[in-house]
Amino acid sequence: MHRFSRVLVSGGGVRGGGVALKALKMVDFEGQKFVETFTVSVVSSTSLVGFTLGYLLQDYNLMRNLIFAGILASMVVTLPSWPFLKRHPIEWREIDDEHPSAKEEEEEEDEEAKKDKKENVLKRVIRRFFV
Repeated sequence: MHRFSRVLVSGGGVRGGGVALKALKMVDFEGQKFVETFTVSVVSSTSLVGFTLGYLLQDYNLMRNLIFAGILASMVVTLPSWPFLKRHPIEWREIDDEHPSAKEEEEEEDEEAKKDKKENVLKRVIRRFFV
């Protein structure tokens, strides 16, 4: 469950448990703040303009299309993980061996190893009697 709790961001990649993983660059908190304010402002303003123009011109299709255009523009800018949303990456620290979560992780690994052994024994017994 907590296989990736000991993740270090170093240089060009992410290392966890001795296995080099592809670098996972996620949107940082500043990027999330921008996405939220941008989405709210674009959708609100296009909805207001769309509703006003639709009401004044008595054109429902114009109103609907303006609102959907605002939503689509917001999605194009905010849904992909653009580089400008990742300017302030979070630097993770390594978990000390004395930290309680490190001990829990070792216990979980031991439990998983025991579970795997039990499953292998069960598979051998099933193969012996039924195959």
